[in-house]
Amino acid sequence: MKTSSVLLIAHFFALSAEARLWKNTSRDLQENRSGDGGGAEASTRIINGDVAEEDRFSFAVSLQTSGHFCGGSLIAKDMVLSAAHCAYDEGTPNYDAVIKQHDHSEWYDQDRDRVDAVREYIHPNYSENTNNFDVMVVKLARPTRANVATVKLNSSNSKPSPNASVTVVGWGITQTGNTSDELKEVEVKVASQASCRSSYGFNKITDTMLCAADPNEDSCQGDSGGPLFLKGENASEDEQVGIVSWGYGCADSNYPGVYVRVSAVHDFIKGIVCDHSQDEDARSRFQCISGSSISGSSITPSPTPDSTVAATDDLDYYDDFIVDEDDDWWNSWTNTVSNWWDSWLN
Repeated sequence: MKTSSVLLIAHFFALSAEARLWKNTSRDLQENRSGDGGGAEASTRIINGDVAEEDRFSFAVSLQTSGHFCGGSLIAKDMVLSAAHCAYDEGTPNYDAVIKQHDHSEWYDQDRDRVDAVREYIHPNYSENTNNFDVMVVKLARPTRANVATVKLNSSNSKPSPNASVTVVGWGITQTGNTSDELKEVEVKVASQASCRSSYGFNKITDTMLCAADPNEDSCQGDSGGPLFLKGENASEDEQVGIVSWGYGCADSNYPGVYVRVSAVHDFIKGIVCDHSQDEDARSRFQCISGSSISGSSITPSPTPDSTVAATDDLDYYDDFIVDEDDDWWNSWTNTVSNWWDSWLN
């Protein structure tokens, strides 16, 4: 088996470089993607946060082209929850989900898994102008092989309560003005809808949004799409209640960060997972009914012809050249080569 694998290495190198260069030239770091809603920095949302304990929040995902542009959370082994304003402009995703990499500056990380995004499911009621329903589910080319937790999603409208402590994590803009290489976390307090509407104006804060802030601490650009959650004893007990969405500035005491309220879009997320995920554990957790759909015809993916999906799959240099996906030697080699390329090209 190893002899046949070695014969593929030269071909592997060539196509790996081609695939990576193709992806890296497509888009720079995203900021202010959606409508500003009257001046909002819509791709906002870790100022003054702490470096997170490595692997504590293993469900945190970095969406990357040539570098990190948005966050996300792993809700199934083949599904990432993020913000709709992080969606790719051209319809067909042209980026990767990087899973279980705490520090982006480390050129070699054998635990990291980089998986192609192949389809984006955007909420049908999403508005770029108002940031309402700013939610997207990203389908991955294959289930992640990383040993990571998937995050539990809150479905109760009564949570989180005002003044509750919640945590947000991300690799976004820090107080220095640069994105963070290491995953950072910050604890903020949930603001009441009334106080948030008082800050932004009644019409700007809908029932699908929640606000949270703490003096001098906040999420910021590059954190978009990342999770806001009630922190448990470990990752399996964390419960995601929000998605980083938008806000006026970062860590502005007059304007809390605005998040998508997960309970308000839970049915949409459940429908996508039940219709399109192959992760049986996730399907069981979402209580999917075998052979049925709850999503309905109103939930549609971004335009992605089957032939385009196939072409995207062909560029997943992890999958196409693995002779035996259970072979530890081959998996270690592919991860090593990928990390070499990332270091060289970036």
